[in-house]
Amino acid sequence: MTVADRVRLTNLSTVSPPFETTPELAPIKLSFFDVRWVCLYPISSVLFFQIDDSLFPSFLHNLKKSLSQALKHFRPIAGKLVYSPSSTELEIDCTDSSVTVIEAESDVDMWRLSGDDFHDVPVFRALVPELETKKLPAPLFSVQVTRFTGGGVVIGTSIHHVAMDGLSSWCFFKSWAEMCRTGEHAVGPTISWDRSVFRDSFGLEVARLYLEQLAPALPEVPTTFPAFIQDPSQLTRRTFTLTSTNIHFLKTLAMQGNDHGGTPGAISKFVAVSAHAWVCNLRAKGANNDEDCCLIFAVDCRQHFSPLLGKSEYFGNCIKPCLVRAKAHQLCGQDGFKFSIRAIRTAIREALEEPLRDCKTWAGYISSLPVHRMNIAGSPRCGVYDTDFGLGRPRRYEIVSMNSEGFVGLSDAREGGGIQLSVTFSPLHMDKFASFFLDGLDGGKTED
Repeated sequence: MTVADRVRLTNLSTVSPPFETTPELAPIKLSFFDVRWVCLYPISSVLFFQIDDSLFPSFLHNLKKSLSQALKHFRPIAGKLVYSPSSTELEIDCTDSSVTVIEAESDVDMWRLSGDDFHDVPVFRALVPELETKKLPAPLFSVQVTRFTGGGVVIGTSIHHVAMDGLSSWCFFKSWAEMCRTGEHAVGPTISWDRSVFRDSFGLEVARLYLEQLAPALPEVPTTFPAFIQDPSQLTRRTFTLTSTNIHFLKTLAMQGNDHGGTPGAISKFVAVSAHAWVCNLRAKGANNDEDCCLIFAVDCRQHFSPLLGKSEYFGNCIKPCLVRAKAHQLCGQDGFKFSIRAIRTAIREALEEPLRDCKTWAGYISSLPVHRMNIAGSPRCGVYDTDFGLGRPRRYEIVSMNSEGFVGLSDAREGGGIQLSVTFSPLHMDKFASFFLDGLDGGKTED
């Protein structure tokens, strides 16, 4: 049976902001924080929910109605990414704004599909909508709602990263969910799209530098990706859910015999779990002593500019790459985990001391990375499991667009205080990683 037989498309429609609330809106000129994502494949994810099959029609109606109302406050999400030759800039055009909504049905076992140990990657990919971004103008956001036989629904989304980073996207999702759950449309969040703080002469110079390096033939967008992007069908996926007990154990282990100037709580969940995953990744791959290794993740810069950019008010991208470099012997030895903790914390501190110090290198850093690299996307701070469309907390959240060996998707866990970690590896390395990862935790129950 083909994937098309297992996930069948049944309807396609568009949702727009309420007509009476759509006055003309000037194009939003993007900053270099946005522009550097112009060539990235869409960020796709799925939220699994339990629902009685008889309630699905009314839920779908409310979902689309509340999306329209949410776009009243987040209208640029329904816009198009365009290129202005006169100004040589990327912009979001908000005229004729709308979002494509795809409806689908499936008889796949949703409960098994949303479990930790069974990741049917082709079906996952069939649960998110296509977003054509290879030629401008290009859409920024689309939705797919899949109804499962016997109850259950998946909300799949695809987002163009130029429009928003993780904090902004989950601000939108939670606002949309609240409108769907409560029916309250009168009050929406206060959102700022103002990028003027990044659009001085230096900021414009950096943005144009990025476009020259990444997409010199606009409105055509390059279709080639860095060499480490792989065919998802050649990779396996697995999810691990760490409890608060597991995380406390990692923090305590990191503090033993070291003067960190604080208690276990001074080490964040993100740092503790990322350090453990990085070390296990290298051990699973059998990295040699003198080989270069790199961990890559994003750090939020909102609170490191003057005037401060409020986390809930500024909508767009305000993250920079953070690269942690080391030799394999430093990470795979007896004290590798503690070394990893120190290296990650140092890299974060240095990255945020002067956030824009190295910004001219952000567009080209990927080409210089070593073979042994791990990329972490997401953050437990986004609170994805607080996204309630009126069906309760999601049964499962997953990033679908995980297309490289050693890619890690990180989020909060369904149960409070934990962390969910999803990884992609070649079949050759997955079992080894799982063994190292689970053996490195204490006796507290860990789901996998």
